[in-house]
Amino acid sequence: MAWIPQRSQALELLDELTEHPELAANLTEMAWLYRLSGGYHLGWRLLQPFLQAHTSLLDLGAGNGQIGRWLQAASQQQSQSFQTISLDLNRTIVASNQQALVGTGQALPFADRSIDIVFCAQMLHHCSDIEVVALLREAQRVACRGIVLVDLQRSWLGYWGARLVGLGPLTSLGKHDGPLSVLRAWRSSEIQTMVQAAGIQRYHIEQTSLYWGLAIEPCV
Repeated sequence: MAWIPQRSQALELLDELTEHPELAANLTEMAWLYRLSGGYHLGWRLLQPFLQAHTSLLDLGAGNGQIGRWLQAASQQQSQSFQTISLDLNRTIVASNQQALVGTGQALPFADRSIDIVFCAQMLHHCSDIEVVALLREAQRVACRGIVLVDLQRSWLGYWGARLVGLGPLTSLGKHDGPLSVLRAWRSSEIQTMVQAAGIQRYHIEQTSLYWGLAIEPCV
């Protein structure tokens, strides 16, 4: 067995869904797994240098908006004004999130430097390398203060951990997509190559056993 699994090209069920009776429950369980497994903590830490008294944040691939709401609540506890704008490609998901807009990270419907922070969690493993580079360029165009991206790290530890979690009371979507999400995930070294391909110079990457996090300072 290779030390690092090869990246899977298989589609997750969520990639093809427009309607499913478990969709809402799956979005909720994904957000909680992200929080309980350390992804939320990593993203919140990377956001700290970019937060000010008044902050607008664009949440890409926001799903049901739960992660954005957690970030908003955490910032308000620090007496900061925090406005979240959610964007997702799935129209069914957007219909359940009143703050959300339909759109893609590769063609953001916002003017240059119009959003303080562009944030994205748990979405880039759904994208090809070409799509990731395009998203990075668009985020760089739109953000005026910073960009923070967090996603799974492809590893056997994460894969078998997801398989173990799938033995619990998850939805059928979660049981199928969880392990596959890990196999579709990018390694931090691969993300660094894409960052450089996007022409980005001011950035740093942090990683844990399960996640990588990328913080970018936009070009002035």
